[in-house]
Amino acid sequence: MQNRIPEDCLGLENPRLDDPASLWCRYHAFYIGQILLPRGIRRTSHGLPVYNDVVGWRATVCLRPPRGIHLEDSVTSPYVVFTEALVTLFSRDGVYGAICERLRLKCNKNGVLSGYKGPFMVDDHQIMVEEVAKHLNNCGVTVRFAEEYILPFMMEMKRQREQG
Repeated sequence: MQNRIPEDCLGLENPRLDDPASLWCRYHAFYIGQILLPRGIRRTSHGLPVYNDVVGWRATVCLRPPRGIHLEDSVTSPYVVFTEALVTLFSRDGVYGAICERLRLKCNKNGVLSGYKGPFMVDDHQIMVEEVAKHLNNCGVTVRFAEEYILPFMMEMKRQREQG
């Protein structure tokens, strides 16, 4: 009888796309050691997901291209093109802010995180990075938010990718 799980503790439902990061943290904390954390999310010394990483992860999920978008004349998926540009944009501290400043972008204070629909510059990575920066800026992603949440998540994701 000791190993029996009480009926009122059968588990948590998988959160939905637009659920807040706090709910995703609770979900991953509940299933600690049972499910893997998404790539890019670090753990605290107690094994819990780092909240700021979860916020960055959820933001990037909302910002990436929606399902169903395909590129003509390319075998590369829009998701891959977008993600590679995002990794470049957040591979070092200050890149997003520098691009916003250089392009004289004013952050859309009324922006809502939404999926990137293009353009997709498969043959010009640097232009693609700028297009992604414009998209984030238009969605209301401030430099401060990006540096606090997206940058650490993306840097960790890149580190984990390189480790294999």
